[in-house]
Amino acid sequence: YCLVYNISWLLAQLRRFDEAMTQFGIMPPTGDYQALTHEWKTWLASTQSSEKSTEEINQEIARLPGSCIAPLFEMRRRPLDPPD
Repeated sequence: YCLVYNISWLLAQLRRFDEAMTQFGIMPPTGDYQALTHEWKTWLASTQSSEKSTEEINQEIARLPGSCIAPLFEMRRRPLDPPD
C-alpha cells in the first residue's frame, strides 16, 4: 500500500485534493498506514469546506505526514541472498 499512499500524498502536494481524497479512500481501514491515512483524510475534508489561504495550506501540508519511503530503506538494509 506504500505506492497508493505515495500517489495520494503526491496528489495532495499538487493541490489536487479531490483526487487525493479518492486515492486515500482506497487505503485499507486497518494496517500500517491507518493513522497516516486518517490524518490526511481528516485534513482534506476540513480543507474542502473552508477558504484557507495558499500560505495556510502550505504550512498545514508541511506538518502532515510525508511520503512513504521505508520499504526502500528496508530493501537496502537486507543482505543479498548468496547465489545458489
